[in-house]
Parts: sequence; C-alpha cells; structure tokens
Amino acid sequence: MGLPMFVFCTYQYGRSRQLEKSLSTFEEEKSLQKQVSVIVAKKPLDSGHVIEAADIKTVTLILENGGDKADDSVENYVGKRCRLDISEGSILGEYEVYEGEEQADDERVTEIDYAETPTGLKEDDLIDIRIFFPSGEDYVVAAHKRIESLNLDEDGKVSSFEIIADESELLHLAGAYVDRSTYTGCSIYAIKYLDDIQNGAEVDYPVNLSVFTLLSWDPNVVSRVGTKDNVRKREVLESHLPGEEGAVTTEDESQLDEQQLLYLFE
Repeated sequence: MGLPMFVFCTYQYGRSRQLEKSLSTFEEEKSLQKQVSVIVAKKPLDSGHVIEAADIKTVTLILENGGDKADDSVENYVGKRCRLDISEGSILGEYEVYEGEEQADDERVTEIDYAETPTGLKEDDLIDIRIFFPSGEDYVVAAHKRIESLNLDEDGKVSSFEIIADESELLHLAGAYVDRSTYTGCSIYAIKYLDDIQNGAEVDYPVNLSVFTLLSWDPNVVSRVGTKDNVRKREVLESHLPGEEGAVTTEDESQLDEQQLLYLFE
C-alpha cells in the first residue's frame, strides 16, 4: 500500500508544481499585455474632410509586451482635417490629421533666413512677413503664417524659421528678397499676432513687373491674387525710391498699356 500511495503523491505534487508554473507564466504574460483605446474610421474619409464625431469610433486593442501607445479619444480628432484619404476601419493618428484650413496642392514648407524676427518668437506663433522701404512705405508680403519650426544659432537667437507657403506667396517672398537686395535700407521682418483668433492681414505688397507677369501665367499658382492695379502701385512705390542698379524702373513698367494688362489676366 505504501508504494502506490507514494507514487500517487509524487504525481500529484509534480502536477501541482506544473500548474503553478503555468499559472505564473500566464500571469507574467498577462502583465506584459496592455489594453489601449484607439480611434478608427467608421467609413471612408476623403483628404481634407473635417472629421465629425459620427465619422469615428473607439476600439480597444491588446498590445503585447506593454507597447508604448497611450489611450486615444474621439475629442482629439473632431474638428481636424484628414491629411490623406482614409479607408473604413483604419486607425487614426497624428500623421493622418491636421488642424487648420484645407491644404492646397501648391503649398510647400519653406525656410526663411533673411527676415528679422521679434523677441520671444516661438513655434506655432502666427506672423505676418512685411517689407520696409527707405521711403517709409511698409507692405504685407505674406499674411497669417504659422511658424512650423525654428532654428537657433549658438547664441540662442533665431537664425531661420519655416512656414507653409503656396506658389503665389513664394513668388511674393522672392520678389521681396530681390527688393531687399536692390534697395539700400530695405528690410524684411516678421511681426507676431496677439492671438490666433485675430483675422489675417491683407497682402498689399506690389511685386516687381517680372514677378507680376510670372504670377499671371505660372501653372503652379492655384490662387491668383495679382491684380492689374499692381503695376500702378509699383510705379508709385518706385517713384519714391532712389534709382539703384538693377532696379525695375517706372519707365519700364509704364510700357505696359491697358491692353497688355488685360492680356495678363485673360
């Protein structure tokens, strides 16, 4: 009787140890798993679409080895726009959405390293880029632009900054850069808005004739903001400036008659 009992007890003990080991392994694996809430699209969403609460839903996922994803919520996406086409069931993240107006096809990130910047400028600030002429005239070159990133020099001062600009704005900035190089005492500077709720200023900088003509036919310009008054305004501006080598003269500009101006905007 003693031997069978010993064998039975040994078996039960071994089985108990195995169960304890299996339970320990299960608890360890469970501790490495993490439940997180993610946001998925309930239906296909087009690029540029403003997301509504009815467009998305919360889904719980189990991540192995803990993962590094934090819980997400619907509130983080409502009111934002889709950066690209999103299919039904796709998980949304920071890359898939953005805030602000719908992005145009001709918008690009551009770095500005020739504009004076105000003290305390930081990323996400809204600015106007303006140009000042030695005659005292001052114009808005690009309006209501958000600072995407800042680059600092060794002294901690802003050496350049990045904004998103469309083709028309890029040409305006190029024209302003040429003016700064042409006219002594001309400067380009950035000025901050007090608050995001402020409306953007109107661009009133009259570009030179070369840029003006390019604006009229450049196929990359989505939104054409040039007007026939630009040439006349440019004449007034340059009549107040000292003649400089390489400057476009009012005499050159006056060669454009009314028929030519109309042709540019047909």
